[in-house]
Amino acid sequence: MTDKVASAMAQGLVHGFAQGTLSLIQGANFTHGFASGASSGSWGASLFGAFAGSFANSAAGTVVSGALLGGVASELTGGNFWEGAVIGSVVAGLNHYLHKIETTNKIRSRIDKYYNDKSIADASVKEGFLKDLTKIFPEIYELSAKNFAIANEGNLKQFNESTGEDYVLIGKTIVSNSGNGENINGITSMKDGSVLISPHRTRTALGFAATWYHEGVHSLHLITGIFETWKIRYGAEEAIRITEFYAHSMTDAMSGLSMTSSLAFSRYYPSLYIQSLSSFLRP
Repeated sequence: MTDKVASAMAQGLVHGFAQGTLSLIQGANFTHGFASGASSGSWGASLFGAFAGSFANSAAGTVVSGALLGGVASELTGGNFWEGAVIGSVVAGLNHYLHKIETTNKIRSRIDKYYNDKSIADASVKEGFLKDLTKIFPEIYELSAKNFAIANEGNLKQFNESTGEDYVLIGKTIVSNSGNGENINGITSMKDGSVLISPHRTRTALGFAATWYHEGVHSLHLITGIFETWKIRYGAEEAIRITEFYAHSMTDAMSGLSMTSSLAFSRYYPSLYIQSLSSFLRP
């Protein structure tokens, strides 16, 4: 029991500082964010699990404990109970529950199982792999625009013309801002849901599949209409942050990565959206 508590306390400090920093960047209070992130998202879920047994290890137990303790911690430090509860439930649910059940890279596992060959994932992308991904991840493909391709000069030009973007190919890499911006793994048109994947991602099937999955989430959001709903309610900029938040967190969870290092929280945290979720918790 002592080792579990000590581990939870150490982990909580990391999560607390991460959430506190995010809150500060977003114009909120560092202390409130630290308390909700540490006490609920990490300390709450871990310590609750150490004492509460099997219920604490369930999805409901993890999120409920995170929400409750997050709200209490936020209120005790002068913040809002319900917003603290949302922060606690998000951190607890994504980091503890999702990461716990995805301790292995399930993208790799799916590729291994489909081909019955563990060497494919680390090899370069072979002909037909793009088509095979539609069968490896049907839950993404069937709800997407079903239009995935490897970028080339021709289809990238068409993408730019239809979206107003200015991506270019430099060697085998898509680069934003007419070649003066960031190197990009993949891009999705939020007008028709089509996806282009940077040719450099063909170095390994695993990396290519992760990019395909990430961009597929964006395409799914557009085709199902949920992205448009976010735009109407929160504005275009926040809608982009929301879809990036989900795409990164879902892909990282599938890859077995910790939420504490995910760009979902460090770069694309949709503060307006998360804060609005608190309204569903209010009595």
